[in-house]
Amino acid sequence: MKAVVLGSVAYSDNSYMTKLFTRESGMVTVSVHTGGRGAKVRRSFLLPLTLLDVELTGRENNEVKYISDCRVYRQCNDLIANPMKMLGSQFICEVTEKALKFQTSADGEIFDFVEEAIVEMDELKGDVESWMIVYMYSLMQQVGIVPDLSDYRLGMSLDLDEGRVVRYGKFARETEVLVRVLGGGDVGNDFLPLAEFMIKYFQRHLEGFGIVKSLGLFE
Repeated sequence: MKAVVLGSVAYSDNSYMTKLFTRESGMVTVSVHTGGRGAKVRRSFLLPLTLLDVELTGRENNEVKYISDCRVYRQCNDLIANPMKMLGSQFICEVTEKALKFQTSADGEIFDFVEEAIVEMDELKGDVESWMIVYMYSLMQQVGIVPDLSDYRLGMSLDLDEGRVVRYGKFARETEVLVRVLGGGDVGNDFLPLAEFMIKYFQRHLEGFGIVKSLGLFE
């Protein structure tokens, strides 16, 4: 089955607990061993946003699965070679994992969206930070919490709780930049405050979304 690597935590030199988002089973936790001749997974396979074709084993009622076979089905070399994309991959992984953590059943449409976004990010020639803002907004659409910006006029602010723009509010600047970026503009120096604002929106509308630690990479 197709899978996207969304995070790995080492628990020994060659063993990891890895979060995969799969096309057939949604979010899956797998125990991975990368050492020894019989290992099915190389350590490089666990890099953020790696696109894998995996076969999983394990009892149906067991939360942790095992990989019986694995290969990379599409190389995304620029995500590794480009320093900004490498940082962005970690951030996108964490945001995606938190947004989809309770997605434990098949949803081909959401998987296809994530897969296409990874390929697009790999091939991107423009501004990575602006692209990430658009991705976060598109992810909101995929999980059904996208805010309504249709009535936006300059000076209006997105209400985090109501999910719509209002005439008065404390996020007028962030809302202005968001509308500009969604319209094809660059985020400029506003990436960090705008990303923080959008994370707050995720937190208000997705229970258990939590803190995005990788945002600190851009400070």
